[in-house]
Amino acid sequence: MSMAEDIHQTVAQGQQDWAFSVGVQLVVWGLPIVECWKYRLGKVVGHGAQAQGQAINAFQHMRSLSTRASSKFVNSATDFLYSTAVLDLHQGPLVLTAPDFQERWYGLQVLDPYMETLANLGTRTYGRQLPSVVIANRRDQHRVPAQATVIYSDSDFLYVVGRIAAGDHEDLSAVNALQDGLRLTPLHGADHPGFDLAQVTPGSCAPLRAGDSSCPAELAFFEELGAVLKFVPPSASEGMLLGLMADVGISVENGFAHQSLAPAVREGLARAVVQATAILQGKVFERGELNNGWKLPGAIGNYGHDYILRALVSLHGIWANVAEESLYFMAWTDCEGNLLHGDNQYEIRFEAGQLPPVEAFWSISYYDDQGRLTDNPQDKYTVNSLYHQLQANADGSTSVFIGKAPVAPPFAGNWLPSHSGYFNLNLRCYNPGPALLSGQYRVAPIVRIQGQ
Repeated sequence: MSMAEDIHQTVAQGQQDWAFSVGVQLVVWGLPIVECWKYRLGKVVGHGAQAQGQAINAFQHMRSLSTRASSKFVNSATDFLYSTAVLDLHQGPLVLTAPDFQERWYGLQVLDPYMETLANLGTRTYGRQLPSVVIANRRDQHRVPAQATVIYSDSDFLYVVGRIAAGDHEDLSAVNALQDGLRLTPLHGADHPGFDLAQVTPGSCAPLRAGDSSCPAELAFFEELGAVLKFVPPSASEGMLLGLMADVGISVENGFAHQSLAPAVREGLARAVVQATAILQGKVFERGELNNGWKLPGAIGNYGHDYILRALVSLHGIWANVAEESLYFMAWTDCEGNLLHGDNQYEIRFEAGQLPPVEAFWSISYYDDQGRLTDNPQDKYTVNSLYHQLQANADGSTSVFIGKAPVAPPFAGNWLPSHSGYFNLNLRCYNPGPALLSGQYRVAPIVRIQGQ
């Protein structure tokens, strides 16, 4: 090999390795942003004749509890009905109003396009009745009345995820009526008759990949990221990312210029997508402290620069909330470290006085190994302390049973049906008390009582 060939090979290898390194970081950083934007496009562009109401700046309601067939998300909760809204503030601030929820638990989570929770409006923060809340881009502060309750954002593109506690099917009509009381209106609608709630920022509904795109499929993620960056650029504290992006042909102004890249750079980026995915799959089981089979992932909801955690949540529960609103304990193994399997029977026994210390309620939900709800004849996916009759044992303890065989009365309400195959559990604690928030409380162990 000549010296010139040796230099060329060294340069190419360096290009590939650097592109790989940068690409992994960009996948981890950008995945949540792309996933949020895809959700937005699905709500706005995918709002066809079957949908009810307006696609943007208005609530869309899930009218029945989640099932395997209806749920589009992994680890979907079945404790409440969702009411969601995709906001576009480019014309000006909006006002959110809500009905009197009386004694029913509810929460309205407001998020920015980086998956950061900006505010929670609900039972914990305001009680049964919300005030009118202004939601505004920070540039419009001068338009907001001085005494208003306001949520400011640095972006026009926000999400509202509403959750209203719901029990069985007989309870749904009451919850549906509350959903219908949620409203979004222009702050200055009377003064600005041209304000069109249904109008989106120009260009923001374009597909992330054009139908005639020449970008190779293995680089599709970077094309999608480049398209989103035009509307959701790195924050002011993330300026260093702009230089890294430029090294691999990505800019806020022009998206992903894959045609200009050397073959070695394209190869490095393609490898980065595969390896970043594998890294995140491993990190799911690495993050958080393990106790009695349960893991608490970390400071969910406000991620700062913890891009790994943010990416993990985007894959396993994109709208997860901050700890003060809800804690999420996840389990893939029993207390002895064995993977949970539906052919076995398990007991989670909370000793007397040791039920999860919450201000609202708690639930334990069952998912298959892909994080999806599983069909069962009882249509029961969750044991819920608010709506299920949980029978205490003679000594005052309370057991939750997991297995294929129904549990005889009076403990039928304590039973969670299983199915063949590996599964995982999610313990959700809504409005957790101080012992949970401080880490002092330890969740009861998951004990295998029958099986292998």
